[in-house]
Amino acid sequence: MSVYTCSFCQFTYDEWHGDSKNGIPKQTQFSVLSGSLCSRCGMQGERHQRQRVTSYKGEEAKTYDMFAGKAGISFYMEWLHSSKDPVTVLELGSGTGRMTVPFLQKGIHVQPVDVSNEMNEIAKKKLERLDLPITIIEEDILSLHLEDTYSHILLADGFLQHFLMIEEQKKLLAFVYSHIKQGGQIALDIIVPPNTKWKTVKKKRMTNKKTVMKTIEGEVTLSKQLMVCATTITSVVDGYIDTTYHVEREYSLLTPREVVYLLEIVGFDIINMTENYKAQPWETVVPASLQKQKPDLPIDQTLVEQDQDSNLHPYVENVWSTGHYIYQEEEKSEWTTITIFAKKKEER
Repeated sequence: MSVYTCSFCQFTYDEWHGDSKNGIPKQTQFSVLSGSLCSRCGMQGERHQRQRVTSYKGEEAKTYDMFAGKAGISFYMEWLHSSKDPVTVLELGSGTGRMTVPFLQKGIHVQPVDVSNEMNEIAKKKLERLDLPITIIEEDILSLHLEDTYSHILLADGFLQHFLMIEEQKKLLAFVYSHIKQGGQIALDIIVPPNTKWKTVKKKRMTNKKTVMKTIEGEVTLSKQLMVCATTITSVVDGYIDTTYHVEREYSLLTPREVVYLLEIVGFDIINMTENYKAQPWETVVPASLQKQKPDLPIDQTLVEQDQDSNLHPYVENVWSTGHYIYQEEEKSEWTTITIFAKKKEER
């Protein structure tokens, strides 16, 4: 879904919400509105511009670190430290410097890039306080070109999903390909929602009197492959609501397989895929040649007949004890982060 604004009369139309005043149902596409709704622009012509997703600002920027925490930092630190060659990192969507700062503190060279001025200002204050002399590039990634190439490029926290059109996604990944060294690696996060509709609430007590709550409500439209989220950040002081901040966002709903295909088209080989920053490979989407081979138990032998030095796993009784005939499990409410690792293909 998209929001369109007329550059002449400023009439704005939101595909997700439709237009209740004029009887336009929700999820009605802009393309079918020609000649209707506005007597000045007729909802037609080249003057209508599709609006990009709003950059993070206000309370959303100020409280980002509070709720994102340290997720993924040590995971990516290990990824970078595993390189045998000198490491230079291009971090796209660096935001508040949540990952940039600890990387720099460990001596890893990082070039942060983010379009949000308010997120960048928070990151700059961190860098100044720690005397880390790094310049943040504040520019739209789709219009950016850098002279340098990097050994590693990081697109964390669902950065790719901020780009809703397939043309934008391909352009972003083409930028990544052109700015990575031969044989260099990328890490890319995909955020998968818990259900087709969800509501999550997180709280952080700031002081004895102040609590900040972040509520995210959303739903998925499968036909458009979009996630629509409404985020409300509320500060409560002494039991009374002090401030409320509300923003609505759309994200591209991507599956791991789709991203794998996109990466391969651009020119990357898939290395591995993990879930929630744990070493849990998704072997179904990783080429067989790159999968770790498991030892085979010969067809005419039992496990107890194997040598003690064998790398087969010993049998452990009653490991799985939660399942039963009518298996019930508490509904999953947390989002899932899938991280895809890829390497630039060798030029032939």
